[in-house]
Amino acid sequence: MVGKLNYNEHKYRVSARDLPAVAEYLSAALGTTEPYFEGIVESRYFDTLSLLALGQCKDGANRKAKYRLRRYNDDSLAELQIKTKDLFTVRKIKSRNVQWKPYADWNE
Repeated sequence: MVGKLNYNEHKYRVSARDLPAVAEYLSAALGTTEPYFEGIVESRYFDTLSLLALGQCKDGANRKAKYRLRRYNDDSLAELQIKTKDLFTVRKIKSRNVQWKPYADWNE
């Protein structure tokens, strides 16, 4: 019989000065198959009017999805990403070369 699975996600703020040391520690302690990105990462998250995605995350739902526009190092192009998770699998769908616009231009 399989016991109940628990899933917890915690997010921490780390200063830019301390980030290299944290990344080095995590790599040594946990190992990784995907290298940490170095530089600036900026994300815009999207959700339904009822905040379905936020609710899934806060409630610890077994299945959840994130919809985001993400860019790296102040690039004018971004990736549209859909990230889905269940207890056993993480999937990402990426659409590259999406134009990044300042918030003021979003009414277009």
